Amino acid sequence: MIVAAALLVTACSSRETEQPTAVPAVPSAPATVVAAAPQATQPADTPTPAPTATPSPTATDTPVPTATPTATATPIHPLSIEYLRRQAYPGSELVIEQTLAPGGNYDRYYASYYSEGLKQYGLLTVPRGQKPEGGWPVIIFNHGFIPPNEYRTTERYVAYVDGFARSGYIVFRPDYRGHDRSEVRPPARTVPPTTSSTCSTPCQRSSSTPTPTRSASACGATAWAAGSPCAPW
Repeated sequence: MIVAAALLVTACSSRETEQPTAVPAVPSAPATVVAAAPQATQPADTPTPAPTATPSPTATDTPVPTATPTATATPIHPLSIEYLRRQAYPGSELVIEQTLAPGGNYDRYYASYYSEGLKQYGLLTVPRGQKPEGGWPVIIFNHGFIPPNEYRTTERYVAYVDGFARSGYIVFRPDYRGHDRSEVRPPARTVPPTTSSTCSTPCQRSSSTPTPTRSASACGATAWAAGSPCAPW
């Protein structure tokens, strides 16, 4: 019995001896989580636009310059006053052809002059008495329509001429061409012609060529009825 107990004790001791000694655990470093590197993202294929054909410029017709029409001057009518004023009318001085019966305070004459080579006649009155300094003022009296075959230089408009003459004016009432004895180039005109230089010539001469009788500056014109186209001259 004693021997069995000893063997039992020895067996138990051997088991205790054979148990491994516990090794203290070495603390391990905390695990570091390594993030996985992101995988490279492949860009999506962008569709390459097909080249667009550049439209060729459309040929534009070059406009042909239009020639600017040249203004054609409208010819001035040869019977217009504007045309007649531009002309030259060579004339002459008045010539006393005949002394007529005097008026109340003035003398009357049948006178003539040349206009463009044509001999023209007219009635002339000259005041008597002391003339003003510079001479008497002058009025050219253009008569109205009278049929040429009825017209007489010393007749008609007697009262009008007398009124101006009594008021101290030299009055010259010229014939129109083709009237009474006044000459005219064919074909003869039968109405008071604005082409007649008798409308202006006597007054122009009295203004540009003063005489001891008439004034060098005071010259006017008056007209009656159909003779009015001559007055603006």
